[in-house]
Amino acid sequence: MSSVHNTSDGRATKTRRVSIQADPNAAGYTARHGRRRSSLSNRFSFSRQRSSLRSGFNEDGSEMMSSFHRKIALEPTYKMAPDKPFRSSTVTSIIRSTLESQLNGETYSADRCRQICETLATIIRDRVKEEGYHRYKIVAHVTMGPMSGQTIRVASRCLWNHQLDSYASSVFQNRSLYAVGTVFGIYYD
Repeated sequence: MSSVHNTSDGRATKTRRVSIQADPNAAGYTARHGRRRSSLSNRFSFSRQRSSLRSGFNEDGSEMMSSFHRKIALEPTYKMAPDKPFRSSTVTSIIRSTLESQLNGETYSADRCRQICETLATIIRDRVKEEGYHRYKIVAHVTMGPMSGQTIRVASRCLWNHQLDSYASSVFQNRSLYAVGTVFGIYYD
């Protein structure tokens, strides 16, 4: 069922009303409640009587909200610069201390390397986030390998704002393995 309303400024608005009813012939219909209780109605807490949803516009032109759709009003901040800029020196010391404390005395194992890298990246990312770099996307990446006499270069490329975005990196080595930890701080507004 739909109807048309005229607003005070002469615009016509349309309102639609949709009703949801249970079919008494459907499986699961109970005489006790007079209608079928489905998992959908339990999940969304429909009343035991006939439920209805309304969508459209009120007479004053404002939008009506259905029970399923709630708008969250967020106001723009218009911030173009961070409160605390990303400091590479602070983050480098966090990476270095984490790698040293977690990998000191560790031997290289190809089976455990993947899990160790994931754990180290998570620890480093969480410690950097504790520094309070709000509005920064923090990306932590750890690479590990065996010390077997070869040379390796680790490189990365990104598209970013050179005034606000930055990175920090640190290397750890022992007799058995090497690890390179890199953290990117990308500002988003």
